Amino acid sequence: VIRMGRTLSLCDAAITTTKALADELSRYVPEVYINRNAASEEMLVCSEAALELRRSGKLNVRTSRFGKRNINIDRQGIRLGYFSGSITHNDDFNMILPVIANIMKARTDVTLCVVGELDLPDELLPYKERIDRFPFVDHKELPKLICSVDINLIPLADSIFNKAKSENKWVEAALVKAPSIASNVGAFVECIADNETGILCDNTISEWTDKLLSLMDDRMLRDRIAENAYNHCLRNCITTKTAQGITDFIRSRQAPSFAMVLPSTEISGGILVALRHCEIMREYGYNVMVIAGYPTCDYMISGDESFPVIWLEKEKIEGRIDKMAATMWTTVDYVLGQQNVVGRYYLVQGYEADFSEKNTPGRMRTFATYGKEGYIQYVTISRWCESWLRDEFGIRDVRYAPNGLERDMFYPQKRNFSGKIRILIEGDSEAAHKNVDESFRIVEGLDRDIYEIWYLSYNGTPKSWYCCDRFIHKVEYKDMPDIYRQCHILLKTSLLESFSYPPLEMMATGGYVVLIENEGNRQFIENGYNCLTFEHGDIEGAVRCINDIVSDDDLRERLFENGIRTADERDWSSIKQDILSLYD
Repeated sequence: VIRMGRTLSLCDAAITTTKALADELSRYVPEVYINRNAASEEMLVCSEAALELRRSGKLNVRTSRFGKRNINIDRQGIRLGYFSGSITHNDDFNMILPVIANIMKARTDVTLCVVGELDLPDELLPYKERIDRFPFVDHKELPKLICSVDINLIPLADSIFNKAKSENKWVEAALVKAPSIASNVGAFVECIADNETGILCDNTISEWTDKLLSLMDDRMLRDRIAENAYNHCLRNCITTKTAQGITDFIRSRQAPSFAMVLPSTEISGGILVALRHCEIMREYGYNVMVIAGYPTCDYMISGDESFPVIWLEKEKIEGRIDKMAATMWTTVDYVLGQQNVVGRYYLVQGYEADFSEKNTPGRMRTFATYGKEGYIQYVTISRWCESWLRDEFGIRDVRYAPNGLERDMFYPQKRNFSGKIRILIEGDSEAAHKNVDESFRIVEGLDRDIYEIWYLSYNGTPKSWYCCDRFIHKVEYKDMPDIYRQCHILLKTSLLESFSYPPLEMMATGGYVVLIENEGNRQFIENGYNCLTFEHGDIEGAVRCINDIVSDDDLRERLFENGIRTADERDWSSIKQDILSLYD
């Protein structure tokens, strides 16, 4: 309490249950939402059951004070009820003690039901035979006790503490059609319509006496108030009727959520692109998570950001997710199967059907993921993917944004060609479309006294006939720029790529690129401008390209300058809005 102001000053908004608390909290925070206490559906069911028992004459209330005997709730006279709850209500009850004592003295047909930790005052001991005492009871039993009384008493001393109390006691009584008479304090003033859904009293002996006696003597008034309060609370005081307000309040102030679904946490070019999209979404205010099959870590790191990883197979997400994106075909069905997702996206990064053998179940299932228009929004980072999604599968709405590069990491450095020339070969030797074998056939035609061969792979290992001076396996992404800068020329012979990062990364570091043109690099390479290209199978042509770079200073200078210019155009910072627009 002492630190309330300092603590709340860090908050944008507060939620409380009463206007009195809202007024106090508004001194510390710019906005306060009043989310009034309400009865649960379970409490409503218990209340309806108690009402039915009373209507049928089967309501059986027992007291532990008199040998657990049954109490006749249908006897003549008025049965008052005070449901104190905790011992903190002693002062509240003592405030109307003279009223109750005088009434019980004057009217021998009046009984009192007390539930909770209330110290019975000496003034009421003469009437103990007409007082039924109950300790705390299970909330499921409480409606039956309240239903057994004719009038519910809710005295409340006028204090800051009591002004912050909610109207629960009135709601609980209303649901079993027990009329309430309450102090004109706090939430009762805000919720009870005087003489319509309850009786409000100023805290004076005379007013409590007059109004309580009037209510006791007027059965029609009691019935009318009870019915009005019951109907009001059914409409306005059940959790299922009140939840939308606080839901809307929280959502309007809550950062939207974004989930990227990955087949695994193993790093690859496509995974790095997906994580970069996650970075951008977080930068623009989204709460971001990764959902992965077979995760090997609890968090995935991208740049300075880390994203929590949820295991796709073992953890169930029950909360709302505003946007969820699949990438790689195996994740599409998962995204489509999540009922609590608002926007569904499929980040297509390649023609993955060609990664499987023809006429295999995997290839057929891959094709099937390209037939979900209307259920999922297709987005891509490749003009080639955009083209075949439209032409081959009739997907009319495909969104495109270019891939980017982290220029702060991939900064340029001039290469020294006075010594041994280092060739970097990159690709998975086990993936046919990576065509790594052709790279090693090309370097067989090079003078090994002049050239040194490095081979980099995230997955496959060198075949027995590969001749390389150094093998680099599963290197961390943060170390990649330095590997590029240690090499002079990247030799890349992939036949199929959705977007080929290594050539762009090599250009960004000031290195040189010799490659086969494919759909994944066509959008940023230009032969003789920023790279040299050769035809698939033209071993001699590839060797000639490498030797030309080594021997021609003017060619190297042109490729160097234009390669850097090409990389600058792909800086992530310049295309963030394009990425964000994919998921609008």
